[in-house]
Formats: sequence, structure tokens, C-alpha cells
Amino acid sequence: MCGFIIYASVLAKRFLIEALYWQQRDEEVLELLEELKNFDSLAYGADQELLLFQAVSSCRLALAGWEELFISLFSIAPASSIHQRALSFLRLNNRHLKFSTEIFSFFQTRVLIYSGKQEDAVDILTEKLSDIDPEVLKDIFPELSNACFAANRLRQGFEFFLGIAAKLTGESRLGALEMAARLLGKTGDHSRAVAMLTEVVELSAESSRKDRAIWYLLDMSFAESPEKIQAALCQYAPLWQQADYFDDILGKLINHWVAERNWINLSGLYGSLNHLASGNIQARLAFVLARAQTYGYLPPGQGVKGSVELIEEAAARDSAGYYGMIAAVLLGKGTIVGLKAAEQQKKSSPLEDSLSGPEELATGFFRFGLPLYGYRIVREHRDSFSPANILGAAEGLNRAGLFLESIRLMNLYKYRLESMGRSMAVEDYKLLYPTAFITDITELARNEGFPAMVYMALVREESHFDAQIVSSAGAVGLTQLMVPTAEDMARLLKMENPDLCDPHTNLVLGAEHFGRLLKRLESIPKTLLAYNAGLSRLRQWERAFGDLPVELLIEALPYQESRHYLRKILVSSIYYSYLCRGVSPVDTVRLFFPEAFKK
Repeated sequence: MCGFIIYASVLAKRFLIEALYWQQRDEEVLELLEELKNFDSLAYGADQELLLFQAVSSCRLALAGWEELFISLFSIAPASSIHQRALSFLRLNNRHLKFSTEIFSFFQTRVLIYSGKQEDAVDILTEKLSDIDPEVLKDIFPELSNACFAANRLRQGFEFFLGIAAKLTGESRLGALEMAARLLGKTGDHSRAVAMLTEVVELSAESSRKDRAIWYLLDMSFAESPEKIQAALCQYAPLWQQADYFDDILGKLINHWVAERNWINLSGLYGSLNHLASGNIQARLAFVLARAQTYGYLPPGQGVKGSVELIEEAAARDSAGYYGMIAAVLLGKGTIVGLKAAEQQKKSSPLEDSLSGPEELATGFFRFGLPLYGYRIVREHRDSFSPANILGAAEGLNRAGLFLESIRLMNLYKYRLESMGRSMAVEDYKLLYPTAFITDITELARNEGFPAMVYMALVREESHFDAQIVSSAGAVGLTQLMVPTAEDMARLLKMENPDLCDPHTNLVLGAEHFGRLLKRLESIPKTLLAYNAGLSRLRQWERAFGDLPVELLIEALPYQESRHYLRKILVSSIYYSYLCRGVSPVDTVRLFFPEAFKK
């Protein structure tokens, strides 16, 4: 109870400060701000509005140093409504006249960026800020360079950052140099950009900056010629710090060479990385090369391991993922590694005896039927929550039918346990893979003649069981149907004015669409790809890559979203089949890739 009282006291003080601020009781505002800062400096620093209150109250009281408070406030990234409010205050009270032209122009730049007026922001940046103290800008270099990209002012942005770099030293200089090189590289002047980025890699002590510079070097190599990236990888892969930061560019390279059927280059890539890539990339490469050997595309003795060793590597490096699960089945293993460990775990207690303030507050919200408020507390204060209490919150959300929020917390819970060297229990996996609408899904799948657990997985990945969800592209409901597709299915079923937000109606139409695609394509992976990207696009891919077996055709697809979509649904199908029906992963993988087991 003590933790709750302290936490509630902090919240109350925060609300009191805001109330006093609007009443212009500035001395009291500053006193309370100092108390709050002393009590919880991290929370104080993260709350930009509190910094605004401090700057404005200090200004209204004409306290020494109020100008520096505004400069500090505007130096905080990202640009936000707080900066807009601060600029409005200065203008309305004629306090902007207290600042130099350069500083006030800097304030305007931040607000223009927040308002989406990137071209106007870059005009001010390049015309009026060249003489500003660069230390004011150093924490927002990425935001300023992104504005130059958005406004397509690459050359002007490059010259600005190069000038700023000349005035700085150490890591600040390297930060400006990195931005200049990024902009220059996009103009096509790769040789000079490479020289600048190489300097950043060699001199920077910040791992994140070093990794970004290496990423840009690899990206420019890829843009010039995918073959050039091989030498760059040999040079830079041993230097990178966070391997998964490079997953996107390495994934794009694998995709390119599978599409080109360039198995020799893929073999060379495997050798260049020398296990320096993330587990996911290593597993994907090992899996692709193993299947290429199996189908005779890559002769033995081409500088990589044999197919069995490669499959074993894929199974070990991605044990709970797409490649690892398929690899394990190809090796004749009939268990899911994660669930095998889970079967040995006991169900965790949802609550612990000692509760932090945020935990106690969230528990109160759940107890009084306000689970979304409880969820927000968990998300905002996740580091204050024990794994057991994250699990308890996920259970409460699941009972309330808030499956998306529950799944998010279960992913957090799983990550926490894994960081402690522990595994979830089988019952916990059932929260990660909830069975909402399972009666309708099972019946519709049976009527249409396709596996119910595949349809269950599709609904989970499409909507997380939120019947009201509408995507930015206009897809609606549980099965995320586009309206024209839903109307076509409704006509076939003689349904008038279907409500796509009605769960049963949406599931009926989605099952009709999926069932028709499956009858036409006779392949679950191809059906899922057509469901995600459209039948016409699938036909294009078949014309381009149709000579490849399905598991390699997927690796050649130019759309990362579609590849990722299929992987997620296979993994979910495996879990649902096992958890709900006791079906072995072997049977589920065979359902997706029957041809793979004939080799």
C-alpha cells in the first residue's frame, strides 16, 4: 500500500503543478517542480510539459536564466506540440525579442518540422542557422537531416551539416559528418560519402553511430551493385556491434540473390558473415543454402557445410521461429523447443505479495473493471512491473476480450522470462495464442474444407481478434477484408449489406474468400500470399519464380511484408495446432510444404 500512496502522491503533485501553471501561480509551480525533480528526476526529465511549465513560469517571473530554459526545451527531440506551445507563448508575450535571430529561427524550424512544413524548415535551416552555436543542434541532427530528405534538399542539407561539422569536435563532429554523408550519398556522390562514413566508423566510440555508419556504407554498396557488398561485409561485419540492426539490408540481399538464383553468391555471403549476423539471418541463410543443395541448385563443395549441417544450424539458431521450426521437422524432430521447455514449467502466480506503486494502481483498475486504464499503466511503467504482475495484467485483458493488448503484454512477459533464463508454461502460451471465436472458426473451416487452425492463425495475425479494427489501407474486421473483396463474397453468398465489423459475418466472408483461393491454388502458402498481396500479384510471382519449390519461392518474393506474413501464420498455425488439438509440428509443416518432404 505504501508504494501506491507514493505513486499516487507523485501523480497528484503533477496534476497540481499543471493547475497552478494555468492560474499563473508561478512561484508555487517552481517550488513543486523542484520537489518533483528531487523525488523522481527521471520522470521529470521525460515529461516535456513539465519543462515547458518551468521555462514559462521562470519567464513570467523574469528569473535569471529563463532564456536558457527555452533553448534547452527546443533542443529536445523529437519536435512536438510542446515546442509549438512554447513558441506561441513567446510570440504572444513579445518574449521572442529577447533571443538572437539565429536562436529564434531555430525555434521556428522545430515548430515547422512538427507541423509537416519541411521545405520551410529547411529554408530557415540553410539560410539562417549556419552561424548558430552547433552545440544547440547536436541532439537533433537526425531530425534536421530527415527534414532535408523529406524536402528533397539533399545538397543544401549536406553543405549545412558539413559546415556544422567543421565547428565541432569529437563525437558531435562525427554526428554532423554522419548526417552530411547520408545526404551526400543520396545525391549519387558515393565515393565522397564513403570516405566520410569510413571516418565515422574508424573514429566513433558510440556503438550506435558506428553501426549506423556501417549500415549506410552497406546500403550504398548495394545500391551500386549487390556484388560490391560482399567486400564491404568482409571489411565491416567484424566491426558492427548490434547484429540484428543489419537484418533488413542482409535480408534484402538474400532476397535479391535467391530471386537471381545466384546460389554461389549466397554461399559467399554465408562465408563473409562468418556467424557475425543475427540468429535470424544466419538461420535463413543456412536454411536457403540447405534447400538449394537438396534440390541440386548448389553442388556440394562450394565452400559451405553439407545440407544436414546447415539444417541443424537453422534449427539451433531460430529454434522458436519459422526457419528453426521447419528445420527441426526436416531433421525429424516432432517437438517445439519452446513448448518442450514450457511443459516443465509450473503456472506462475499472477500476483506477488509486494507491489510497486504502479503495480498497485494497475491492479485497482483491473479490479474495478477498467482494464484499458490498467494496461496503460503497465505499458508506461513496464520496468516497474515484475513478470508475475505482467502476466496477471495479461490475464485480466484476456478475460475482458482485449486480446491485442493481452498478446502485447504476453510478448513482454515472454521476453522478461527469457532474459532471466526461464520459459513460459504451456498455459501461458494459451494467452499468447488466444482462442477467441474458435467455435465459428472451426465450423466455417470445416464447411469450406480447410484446416481450422490455419484460419485461427490467420485471424490472430490479421486482427488480433479485434472485430472493429480498420487498417490504414481500408481492410476491415477480424479477417481484414478489403471492401470490394467482401462485397464480391457477399454476392456469391447472397448476403445483403454485410456488416464487416460483425464478427460472424466477417468470419463467414473471410472463410469464403480463403476457401475459394485454396481450391484454386491448391497450396496453403500460395493461398496465404494471395490473401495478403492479391491473386494477380501472386501470378506475377509465379511467372517470375515458379520454377523454384515453394519454400524457396517465398524467399525470392520482393515484398518483405508478404514473406513476413506467411512466416507468422505458419508459426501461429504450429502453436494453435499443438495447443488446441495436440497436433505435432511435423504434421502442420507438412501441411504447408508437402513437396519439401519428398526430397
